[in-house]
Amino acid sequence: MAGMSIAELERRKAQIEARLQMARARQAALGRKSDARCKIIVGGAVFAEAKADPAFAKLLRGILEERVADKARAKAKPSDRAMVLAWLDGGLAAGPVPEGGSQGSGVPEPAVPGMRA
Repeated sequence: MAGMSIAELERRKAQIEARLQMARARQAALGRKSDARCKIIVGGAVFAEAKADPAFAKLLRGILEERVADKARAKAKPSDRAMVLAWLDGGLAAGPVPEGGSQGSGVPEPAVPGMRA
């Protein structure tokens, strides 16, 4: 390194910084993917428990009304609020709600790990 010019050192520095940026981006993407997978697993377990235990379903309804369905307090998108409200009103059999907010889209309910149709 003693015989390297400043230009060569700058070029190497830029290469190393680019590799660091790519490694950080990969690490962040893996973190987001793991977080999403964890939410899916937890959601499936919560849905299964709500289906099996009416007391838990009542507790879950209260949480969802407070966190998602209450327009004034929730930061959820209107389509998400409509889907949760439909699910709360129709029970576990309620399917997804299209962007317009009405039921009966003909779209099947998404599969949730650990739940039977």
